[in-house]
Amino acid sequence: MTAIKPISKPKRAETTEVQRSVIITLHGEGYPFAKIAEKTGVPKSTCYSIVKRDKDNRKPGSLVPYTKNASRKSRPEKLSLRERRFLVWIARRCRRTVLNQLIKFLPTSITRKTARKYLAKAGIHRRRAKRKSFLKKQHMVNRLKWCKERKSWTLEDWGDIIWTDESRFEVGFHAGTCWVSRAAGEKELPDCLLPSFKSGRTSVMICQFSRE
Repeated sequence: MTAIKPISKPKRAETTEVQRSVIITLHGEGYPFAKIAEKTGVPKSTCYSIVKRDKDNRKPGSLVPYTKNASRKSRPEKLSLRERRFLVWIARRCRRTVLNQLIKFLPTSITRKTARKYLAKAGIHRRRAKRKSFLKKQHMVNRLKWCKERKSWTLEDWGDIIWTDESRFEVGFHAGTCWVSRAAGEKELPDCLLPSFKSGRTSVMICQFSRE
């Protein structure tokens, strides 16, 4: 048995400014709305709305009919302003939490796609966490001190330094991807990094030295 699809209501074509002007002119000449609809092919209810909009918006004393389109209301937001702010706050607070879990904190039920849209408006996207060696507080202090001590170095001073570049190839280790919610410029924040630690993994290190 063949399934019968329901017939969808065809969309009406929007009236042009010329049509709206003709409708207003005919009404001004005393034609009833039924006759105007017959002459123009525009539904009677639409003719009435066009004439009413002209009466409400035409400037006093003006002979030019008001033929602009009616303002349309946008689709209402799924979340209130307070809920949107809370979503952004919880995404920053729990950066590694997946969207499926984040939306459970909201009082209003929304999809992952909707949550992603609201976060994108706030400049927050799901990005891979940058891998970086774990640094203790003292490590950070020492590195900052080292940089400040060499802040005034010239190109000649740096020319006496031997630079190294290294690549490590690990054997028997699969690194999974860690995703975080962050905005542009937050890549180096501690809670957006994936710290790496020393372990018993087998690895091969290749180093290159250069002096410029």
